[in-house]
Amino acid sequence: MGGKSIVIVVDDDPAVRSSLCWLISSLDLDVQSYPSASAFLEAVPPSQRGCAILDVRMPGISGLRLQQEIKERYPHLTTIVISAYGSRDTAARAIEQGAIGFLEKPVNDEVLLDLVRKGLECPSAGGRNPRLPI
Repeated sequence: MGGKSIVIVVDDDPAVRSSLCWLISSLDLDVQSYPSASAFLEAVPPSQRGCAILDVRMPGISGLRLQQEIKERYPHLTTIVISAYGSRDTAARAIEQGAIGFLEKPVNDEVLLDLVRKGLECPSAGGRNPRLPI
């Protein structure tokens, strides 16, 4: 892990994880999933490049707390935050902490895939931002 950009799904609901992994893999993207923030933190090295999709409400470490950890420790990961219990405050906090998007469950597949593409295009995630000169 570390060199190639991947999409990471962190959600405590197995059905959501499975569904999101299936959707993302339909674009021929590499995807990994974790049932908790602590499982993610134990398995993913800080050098990993890519885009992480984080559920807000999870047992133990919340998605917003994990997002802060990613911001501090994972310079090459962009984040998208999802929640079944979205509020304006939660969305604003996620965006303020650097998320490229906040989506309420059930997510719109095309909107999520557009955000994933955007996240992977970021230079820090291993992509090349087409709006920036080379």
